[in-house]
Order: sequence, then structure tokens, then C-alpha cells
Amino acid sequence: MYDVLVSGGGPSGSKCAQILAEAGYKVALIEKDVNWRKPCGGGCSLRFYKYYPQLKKLNIIDKHTIAMYSADYSKFQYTYENYNDYSLVMDRLELDNFVRDIAIDAGAELFDRNISFDFIYKNKKKIGIKTKSPDGSKEFFGNIIIIADGMSSKLALKSGLRKKWKTEEIGVAKCAIMEGNSQLDEETIYVYFKPYMGFGWIFPLGNNRFNIGCGTFYEDTLNYNLNHIYNDFLKEPNVKEYLTSSNYKVIWSGAYSLPGKGVLEKRGVLEKPSDEKVKD
Repeated sequence: MYDVLVSGGGPSGSKCAQILAEAGYKVALIEKDVNWRKPCGGGCSLRFYKYYPQLKKLNIIDKHTIAMYSADYSKFQYTYENYNDYSLVMDRLELDNFVRDIAIDAGAELFDRNISFDFIYKNKKKIGIKTKSPDGSKEFFGNIIIIADGMSSKLALKSGLRKKWKTEEIGVAKCAIMEGNSQLDEETIYVYFKPYMGFGWIFPLGNNRFNIGCGTFYEDTLNYNLNHIYNDFLKEPNVKEYLTSSNYKVIWSGAYSLPGKGVLEKRGVLEKPSDEKVKD
């Protein structure tokens, strides 16, 4: 029996689990796979240092400049170093495991390779979570349930917190982490706006590695083939301007859907936690 069940061990779920564990609560952090890398650029704002000062020990190269290309390749470059504001870019596999380990060190108990798929009910109250794991179905009981397992969450749907995504509400993106010599400035992030609803990016990671990708949103998710626009993006002259090698090593690649809309206006908890104790 746990005080809190957190479904999802990404940055949001892990930070939540960390804070609760540090406050003395017994927390179960349920994650589908600690070796899964979310397909995204990995760009983070300066606020990440505020929430995770431990990141400064990693000697991450800060990003002080942004180079933006319009759909017709007009270039705008801006440096914001003098405003004491900057960004950072990390491999999402490294970032997610970094914040997850901090939650574990704080006392949260990690349950890896568990996919949350349903709630456990008693007297019409949600008292736990059912998961699928390599060892079969498992059950976790807790006084409070926190859903932080992303846009593909089955719990979010079954809880009534949101409805099934419509095509016009989502986007899709494909990206890769590549390695090799380039003309990229390691303190710059590169953004390419497109004639369709979408954009591309190149985010240097350091050590001759970079994250490159592109995606679409809303109705253009149906109007464009993601693999085609990704391959075309890699061949664009303004991209080849920086990626001058003819052969880059692909460390990893992936594609994923993402929400096109922001935070919901109406949010809330599933229900007030019951004082009734539930035995394992």
C-alpha cells in the first residue's frame, strides 16, 4: 500500500515523485521502460536548472543563440546571452534517467517495465492501478493516483480527464541523434519553419553529436507523409550548409505523436482520496 502512485517516470512524474518522497510519503513510480527514449529535440529552458541544480555538474554546453529560417529560407539570428537567459539540450534518454534517479534517491520506489492500463476499483472508488509487465499483470494500491504517462495514457482516458485525441489536435515528429563533424555552433539552436504546419530543428548535443528532426501539426498531419518530409529536410541546402559530411553515424532514430494543443483550461483531480485503508 502506497501513499501515492505516480504513473509515468518522465520529467513531470519523476519530479512529482521526488517532491512527495522528500516530504516523507511512500511513493511508487511506475514506468513503462527506463530505456525508452522519447522522440523529441530535447531542448529545455533555463528553468530546468532551477528545478535540477544537479545538472550543472554535467557541464552541459548552454545555448545562447537561435538561428531561425523562414519557409523561404530567410535567416534571422539572435543572441540572448547578455540577458542571462539561455537554453540547454540533452539526449532525452540521459535526461529522463537523470531526473528519475533523483526521485529514486529521494525515496521513491521505481517499478520499471510496467505499463499502466486500468484502475482498480472498490465501492466505485479508484484505489489502485493495474499494469502489464513481462511477469504478467500487477496491481498497485495507493491513496492518491497521479497520471503522468503522456499523451498515449490509457489512464487519462479511463479517468475522464480527457477524451480520445482527434487528428486535428495532434502532431507527429521524427528525429534522430547523429554523430560526425559539422559546421554547427554548439551554443546555437537551429529552427526551420516550413510552408506547411510544422517545423524542423537541429540541436547540437556536444561531442560532435546533434539531434535533428521535423514534424507536422493539425490537419497537415494527414496531408503530409512524415518519412518523406523528414528525408527531404535532411537534403535541404540550408541544412547541408551545416551538415557538410556525406556520412553521419545514426546513434538512434524514432517517431512519435505529440499534442498540438496546450494545457487544458479545465483540470482537476480524479476524486478526493478516501480515508479508508486498502490492504495489498
